[in-house]
Amino acid sequence: MDSMTKIVILTEVGFSQRDYFRWGIKKIQKIFDIKILDFTKISYPHFFEVHKEKIYESGNYHEIQEINKAKNLIDNFKPAFAFDNMTPHSNNSRQIREFLKKKKIKTVHIQSGLVPSIKRKFYEKLHRIFSLILRPRFFLLKIKKIFKNKLSGQNKEKNCEIILISGLKGIKKINKNKEIIYSHSYDYEFYLDYTKNLSSNYFSKKNFIVFLDQYVPFHPGAIMRGEKPKATKKNYYPAINNFFSFLENKSKKKILIAAHPRADYSKKNPFQNRAIIENKTIELVNNADIVLAHTSTSISFAVLFKKPIIFLTSNEIIKSYDDFRIHSLARELNSVLINIDKFESFSESIDLNEIIKINNKNYRDYKRNYIKHPNSENISMWDNIANILTNKIEIKN
Repeated sequence: MDSMTKIVILTEVGFSQRDYFRWGIKKIQKIFDIKILDFTKISYPHFFEVHKEKIYESGNYHEIQEINKAKNLIDNFKPAFAFDNMTPHSNNSRQIREFLKKKKIKTVHIQSGLVPSIKRKFYEKLHRIFSLILRPRFFLLKIKKIFKNKLSGQNKEKNCEIILISGLKGIKKINKNKEIIYSHSYDYEFYLDYTKNLSSNYFSKKNFIVFLDQYVPFHPGAIMRGEKPKATKKNYYPAINNFFSFLENKSKKKILIAAHPRADYSKKNPFQNRAIIENKTIELVNNADIVLAHTSTSISFAVLFKKPIIFLTSNEIIKSYDDFRIHSLARELNSVLINIDKFESFSESIDLNEIIKINNKNYRDYKRNYIKHPNSENISMWDNIANILTNKIEIKN
């Protein structure tokens, strides 16, 4: 191991089996000596308690319980590079980024999960302002976050030396002094692996619609930020199940649930016993006739497989920041947007044949802008990263 280039991978949003694969650990640990440092327990203790059962303790995983012990571990390990998967504004991420800079350890940031920026019309801007004023606690959290980021200079793109760009829209945020690697998103990496090994599977030719679940009433992001969920289980599940029943009846297709990776449905199925399937999202999307979504980044799979998307909002979601994101996605892809609390008033006029038409140009543009940079090679991002980092070490030596 001593002759291998050393890398630390930093996270404070947990480390699951999904992370093990999407961060390319299986591939790059053959080339590099890796340590995974997980700060979740000390950065977001409540989030850690909720999701600790899903921690994937591979041989190179380290649960961090004290910031100084993490600094000592890094100092003794002497990595050449650090992959920064920490949040932008926690106190621990600030301390670690300052420490890495002091030790002259180059940081790498992977700009995956790009989504359309929120382009608000005038009335939407007014709606946003009033919705914040009416939610004083959330408003104060937003103001605090803005000032905290400004004062600390916390920004992964700003603090890293090497950045992987996964689409044309990502380049606008980047300082010209950064070393840019044109690449693609984590979802496109899954897509590459999946299509290389594509064979007959259980879901093929099953005549179904898939819903990209986001565990909305219990979303981990809201838990981490100390916010209320975008919708309550009391209102969300009856409304979405009502819409599902309507759509199943109209389309003559069953709806399957592609479970959010951090969701826990072991005790109760809130979707009226519809099948909830874990860790099969790409396979489900590939074989589905229609995709239903809110703001899941897994809509990338629908774009790549050219599947029609129906975006869903609700009376509660409309009051949140996510509603603007849903509108932005629907506009970008020229897809329909339906409020699950109000669809019954116009259900008779819903024409599925019109709804499921896709705009090929919009889908092509979305891929170039957010999923795969047109200048990137069609190879594994981890092979690309390994080659570039290895070359850097050889040149340095």
